[in-house]
Amino acid sequence: MTDPFATERSAIAQRIAAAGKIFNEETIANFAPLYAALHARTKKPAVKISRDISYGPHPQRHLLDIHTLEGASEGAKPIVIFFHGGGLVRGNKDGGGPFYANFGSFFAANGAVGINATYRLAPEIQWPEGARDVGAAAAWAAAHAAEFGGDPRRIILVGHSAGATHVASYIYRPGLHSKAGPNFSAAILMSGVYGIDVENPPANHRAYYGEDRSKYSAMQIVGNVDACKFPVLVTVAEYDPLRFESGAYKLLAELVEKGAPNLRVKQFLGHNHISPALATGTGDKDIEDTLLAFLASL
Repeated sequence: MTDPFATERSAIAQRIAAAGKIFNEETIANFAPLYAALHARTKKPAVKISRDISYGPHPQRHLLDIHTLEGASEGAKPIVIFFHGGGLVRGNKDGGGPFYANFGSFFAANGAVGINATYRLAPEIQWPEGARDVGAAAAWAAAHAAEFGGDPRRIILVGHSAGATHVASYIYRPGLHSKAGPNFSAAILMSGVYGIDVENPPANHRAYYGEDRSKYSAMQIVGNVDACKFPVLVTVAEYDPLRFESGAYKLLAELVEKGAPNLRVKQFLGHNHISPALATGTGDKDIEDTLLAFLASL
């Protein structure tokens, strides 16, 4: 099938290549409107969104939205929970415009129940509370799955950037799982940070991990992986900053060394750190086929 946005995608890819591996607030501001325009022109099925449902005690941050397809067939569907990025200190499930509702609605339109979740931020909370919020959202989804047509045995956790950091912290640390179990069956880690720069930690890392650098090696994910028996897809973007790209490959090396089964890897060519999250739901086949193929394999 011909991509109706081939010309636009090519122009965006050229701009991404010209910007290179630079990622900051300006990067988001430059590319979000371009993808918002594609979303506005993409024909999409009707999706019902139940907004701002509480999954924990924090009145502003323990909130999630549930996306279900209007007129969907009967039967329990896999539940895909998306956790946004924001460098551990910012971000929201309501990222502005179509973002990040595009994730929940994309999975709802493709045979699942989509959930977008917001979590607490540093410095209000510190490690490992972000990962605990992932677990709390998953536990809530498992407990309430029957209410929205979800299957509590098939919960897939998806994190982008800082969201991937929290998801990875949760899935690879069984000590954070509840006595009832981990409440997830698979995970997708998109461009996360899995290590901490001990020599020169950025302000956002100090806000979340604290000022005692002697504790960083025990807090970071790399070097502390308890091999996960569940399927995991790890993705990076061609123009991810090196701290994201190198961290992903260090995590993958550790997972391979420890014999983690059901491990998949994908590099999104022509994309930068933010663009895979923005492009999902616009018909970008490389991204969407990768996500749906992983979902179909479970």
